Amino acid sequence: MHSAKYNVYENAREGEDYQGQVTLSDCDQRSSPAQNMTTERRKGIFGKIPMVMFCLLILTTVMGLMAIFVLHFHSQDAWYRESAKMERQYNATIQQLKDANDQAFLEVRSLISNKSSGITSFIEENYIRKELLEMCDFFYAGKCFFLVMTVSRVTKSQAGAECTQRGSHLANIYSRAHFLRAQSLIRSKMLLGHNYNHVWTGMTLDIQARKLKLSNGELAPFQSWFVARPYTPARIAVGLHTNAVAASDQNGMFDEHLTYQLLGVLCENNLHGAST
Repeated sequence: MHSAKYNVYENAREGEDYQGQVTLSDCDQRSSPAQNMTTERRKGIFGKIPMVMFCLLILTTVMGLMAIFVLHFHSQDAWYRESAKMERQYNATIQQLKDANDQAFLEVRSLISNKSSGITSFIEENYIRKELLEMCDFFYAGKCFFLVMTVSRVTKSQAGAECTQRGSHLANIYSRAHFLRAQSLIRSKMLLGHNYNHVWTGMTLDIQARKLKLSNGELAPFQSWFVARPYTPARIAVGLHTNAVAASDQNGMFDEHLTYQLLGVLCENNLHGAST
């Protein structure tokens, strides 16, 4: 009996121990409130760390992009400003060149319009010389001679105008060789249907002294008259008569009235200076 009670007691104790052990085990597995709060705090902090790092990463990325944008905008703005500066400099240079060109044009035009300027005289003189060289039929003693034949006959004043228009003046005869050269030229330009040709010269006849003079008033160094010339009374103007036959006696100088009309004119120009 006693032993049965004892067994029951022991069993009860064992049950209590077992229950106590279970209780103690459960307590071991459970935490105290303070420990639970610490654990929760730790879990909260460590749980938030990835989120903080992610936010920092996003913030860093945004700030980096903003920095890149600012730098790009600044560099682009600097490029635009530099381009605008270069364009202004280019436009200023172009304007300076235009102004210089306009000024040069005005200066050249002023020189050309100024008849007394050296450059204008040079251009005009050389242009006239070029034309004279092209129209000269022959040269003698540094002078150019050319023949102008007219469709209608001309008086001596009209003949002088023909020479003046060509930068020359009525010609003189300076020697026998010169006379023969002029006759040969006049004969080569004889009009169709004519067996003679007569043209004006710049020489004149002193009616009283019956002496031949050059256009400048000096005595002529050579004279060769047409048959029965000069007339009596003499006539002041002098021309050259040329026959188709060189050996004919109807070749020579003749005196005539100023208003008489001849077939052409012999012109002369001094290549070393202006015509006189």
